[in-house]
Amino acid sequence: MHIVTLLKQNPPLCHIEGGSKKRLFQILAETLSQQYPDLTQDAIFEGLTRREKLGSTGIGNGVAIPHCRSAGCAQLIAQVATLAEPIEYDAMDGRAVDIVFLLIAPVEHCQEHLDALAQIAHFFEDAAVRLKLRKAKTRGELLDIALRMAERAPQKSPIHL
Repeated sequence: MHIVTLLKQNPPLCHIEGGSKKRLFQILAETLSQQYPDLTQDAIFEGLTRREKLGSTGIGNGVAIPHCRSAGCAQLIAQVATLAEPIEYDAMDGRAVDIVFLLIAPVEHCQEHLDALAQIAHFFEDAAVRLKLRKAKTRGELLDIALRMAERAPQKSPIHL
């Protein structure tokens, strides 16, 4: 699976009011639980919070990749979002976060989860990707930009399912 496939799964969230990491996780959990009935809002929120306690998923340059594995998840699930204002996130470089790529994986898909994380992190290494995503003003524009950039991005490691 290529990052393009992940991006097409769910409409992006553009300029959401995060406020804090906890509030961001609540918004993401609420949004995805509406799309995936087998995943409850509480399960998503608790999974993201539990993973975050192991170490920050803020990878630097204003980007975070919150992720977890969940028993109610049947396939890799992803959602990209930009925030109206950057939030404190305890990122590796100390910068606040304003771009988020959420990833939820089935419990038994450990390697696929890791492969997807590697591919997503590689995608966000490109400063042009980050800049263009930040400039998007609507959900449609955000999705178009993300898809165009992802289609041109080389796959560092394929996601095997």
